[in-house]
Amino acid sequence: MLPISYQLKCNRTLFRSNMATALFIGAFLVLCSSSLVADDTTGNGVDALQEVTTPEGHTFWYYHMPTADRTALAITWDQEVPLLNNSHPSAAYIGVNVMLNGGAGGRTAADIVADYEDLDGGSALWVEPREVSGFVVAPDKHLAKAREIAEQVLSEPALEERWFDREKQNLIDAANDYKTNSWGMAWNLVRAALWGDHPYRKAWELAPIDEIQAVTLADVNQWHALSFSTNANTVAVAGSEAADTVAKEVDLLFADLPTNVPAEPIAFAKPAVPGKTVLLHIPEAPKSVVVLIGEMPANDQTSDTSLQLATGVLGHGKQSRLFKTVRSGLGASYGFGANLQNYTREHRLLEMTGEVETAKLQAALSEIEKAYSEFVESGVGRIEFPLAKRIYKREAKKGLKNPVNVAFSIISAVKNGFDSTHVHSAMDRIDALKRGSTNDVISASFPDYEDLLKIIVSPDDKAVADACVISTIEDVSKCL
Repeated sequence: MLPISYQLKCNRTLFRSNMATALFIGAFLVLCSSSLVADDTTGNGVDALQEVTTPEGHTFWYYHMPTADRTALAITWDQEVPLLNNSHPSAAYIGVNVMLNGGAGGRTAADIVADYEDLDGGSALWVEPREVSGFVVAPDKHLAKAREIAEQVLSEPALEERWFDREKQNLIDAANDYKTNSWGMAWNLVRAALWGDHPYRKAWELAPIDEIQAVTLADVNQWHALSFSTNANTVAVAGSEAADTVAKEVDLLFADLPTNVPAEPIAFAKPAVPGKTVLLHIPEAPKSVVVLIGEMPANDQTSDTSLQLATGVLGHGKQSRLFKTVRSGLGASYGFGANLQNYTREHRLLEMTGEVETAKLQAALSEIEKAYSEFVESGVGRIEFPLAKRIYKREAKKGLKNPVNVAFSIISAVKNGFDSTHVHSAMDRIDALKRGSTNDVISASFPDYEDLLKIIVSPDDKAVADACVISTIEDVSKCL
């Protein structure tokens, strides 16, 4: 496990990282989904979101949650990670872990964890190819102290050789392990098929290993110096603390940060998803893994709520179409699900994934094709729809009673170009969903099954009829 947070006490939001989240940045976007919603805290229908300017001239988005018992301050900095000094982008991942595990401001990491526990608060930090994000959260009476700790982590981390060496080796060990398990190989094959040699592939895949081994502490120091700035950031605050008090904390958090300008984003064309079936034959693989990928439209505030509900019906939970088809119907899997994944804010893909019993692999794919095609053609059923709305509304309302979730929903909406009422009006949007218009969005947005990229890792090279069978990931070009 690669910790990327100081622990939040009890059952409050806790961010931790394993190789999957380190490599598939976007896992955290579950919390940032633009369709999630906070309670109406104004009581009179007025938009609860305000844009506030601090005494020092910094701006932030403020969402008042008077019934919350704490306040969260969340920030996303624009930063083109793969361009750092031409070093491997893993310098950023190593840097985050050194910051969080090496201590800061003269405190050890253990001292910081203990301090946050005493405050009933916490913080986190993580990296994406174009952004670095983090938050601090605490009860209002402890917000200043929690902010002070976070400020030290940002501006005074112990970027020392001993911590660097340890965290680099941890990352190399995890990357090597990821390359040899079925899930890791499946996703690396997806990236090879979709992105070729694009620099973001290195950022997601953490390869090649020799380039990670070449990363130096100087690279980490450069990443740190360029990443945390008073410029090019989006700040959102949600919780019960007053806006003027929060404004002072924002100024103090930024007081010792530089005024860097981020690099221009690397060109990243929309991935062209080939409608191919590729089977990576790994004789020693203990199980078969299936990953189905499809092109989806970019985030759009007019359709996102419908797409989130639709994806839930397709592949979230034991009552979803895919789970019932593969697990309940065939008994061929521990589970099978679907997710919308943002690779950048402009590029979104549909992912349908699961582990499948090898002997039932062909039958499972046939049933998945039937279930998925019926879903795209007919949409959500008359009985399914009201139930899906109730579940969606219940989970959204429950999830975003947490100020951290609200703050990142605001950041996501703002950076996606949605209007300022988007988070505040989300419950109304869920209530307003109609089956007919939702099904229109499904038919217009979800690709046909034949257009999906079908990636399989299996110990049986004959498990799937008409698949292009390869024995190494580098051979995928022969199948496309």
